[in-house]
Amino acid sequence: NHLVYGKDAVIDKDLTSVLLAKKLWADCLIIATDGDGIWLDYGKPSARKLEQVEVTELKRLYESGRWSKYTGSMAPKIKAVVQFVEETGRDAIICDLKDIDRALKGE
Repeated sequence: NHLVYGKDAVIDKDLTSVLLAKKLWADCLIIATDGDGIWLDYGKPSARKLEQVEVTELKRLYESGRWSKYTGSMAPKIKAVVQFVEETGRDAIICDLKDIDRALKGE
C-alpha cells in the first residue's frame, strides 16, 4: 500500500509558467492578467503604460522596487517575464486575457 499525504505549499503560478514554457520550448511566454499591461506610477497623474520595454530596463525597474509595495502587484509577473527572456532570449507578454490575440500580432 502506498499512502498519499497532503502538504501545505505555495506555488507561484507566474514562475511555474516560466518553467513550463521553457520545457515546452515556447516561442513566447504570455501572462494573462485582469490589467491591461505594465504601468509605471499606476493610479497617479504621472501614470504611463509600458507598451514595449527592453528586458534590461524592465529588470532595472523591477529591482528598484517599483511594484513591490502594491497589493496584488505586477511584481511576480514582471519577475517571471524577465526570467523567461533572460534564460531563453525569447519574447514575453503581459496583457489582459481579452487582448492576447492583439498582443501576439504586436498591436
